[in-house]
Amino acid sequence: MKPHATTILITCIGFTAITGSASLAGPFDEPHLNIMPRTADEAGRIFKVTTPTATFSKAVRFETSSAGAATVQVRHSADAFSQPSRNIRFEDKLNFNVGKGFFRKLWVSSPSSTLASDGLGPVYNARSCHRCHIKNGRGHPPEDNDTNSLSMLLRVSIPATEEDRFAEIEGYIASLPDPTYGSQLQDFAVQGHSAEYKLDVSYSEETIKLSSGETASLRHPKYRAGTLGYGPLHRDAMLSPRVAPQMIGLGLLEAIPAADILALADPQDHIPRGEPGLPRGQPGDPGHQHALAGAQAHGRARRGVQGLDFQAQRVGGGFRGGRA
Repeated sequence: MKPHATTILITCIGFTAITGSASLAGPFDEPHLNIMPRTADEAGRIFKVTTPTATFSKAVRFETSSAGAATVQVRHSADAFSQPSRNIRFEDKLNFNVGKGFFRKLWVSSPSSTLASDGLGPVYNARSCHRCHIKNGRGHPPEDNDTNSLSMLLRVSIPATEEDRFAEIEGYIASLPDPTYGSQLQDFAVQGHSAEYKLDVSYSEETIKLSSGETASLRHPKYRAGTLGYGPLHRDAMLSPRVAPQMIGLGLLEAIPAADILALADPQDHIPRGEPGLPRGQPGDPGHQHALAGAQAHGRARRGVQGLDFQAQRVGGGFRGGRA
């Protein structure tokens, strides 16, 4: 039996970008977005600006503003991913900085004298969002002799039954959490408890020959869940290593309504400006009453910033606690 803990919701990515969302969708089609419907003239202007060029003989207009009005000035420093959107409203800067504070906040186990910062554990992957998403950037896998795997973890699942599949989504591959360890493994624990596991990583070298005649060395990683703290995994458990992704741009992606994604869906790859493949829906996302579209190229459903925030606190683990 593993211990329980009070769940604390942390806004890990609520400050990544705050933008006004203009959309072809209606204001009630996407309850998680603050949609400002576009006029026909606005939609036409945006289409014209974003149409790919046919030649590369000269610079494309607006190409220096890849994020539109939200584009920020380049910083050649470790804080390059830590800026608010350029078009952020003055009154929204407070939200940005509060979210930034939560992102960097170090949490402690309870009970504690720091009542606003307790609730960590009993098992966790990191004490703050920032420990994994370093400077809002991408994490890294551990080396052979690393004592911990900060910014990388193992997700775990078992095959689902036919009853767990979504018949509405063609080709949906369903899975379930491990009955003991849940959906991810956590390699730290508060005092008096055991960590769930230790990530064991080993690499094998392979030398390949390039077309130019030169050689290059590639490393093949092998990941293993070692030193399990609460008994064996399910016999059909499947492990998936995950490196913490960068945070920049998630708000801009979130501002794209599902209606716009669906309008560009191109399963047969016939539309010049279409997106190859089919968007994927994700029923049952937190706070959503309908399935959201997603980029199938990423191999997962688009959950939106709210859903990603919910997922991040589970992956961070210290604020989910264990399962019985």
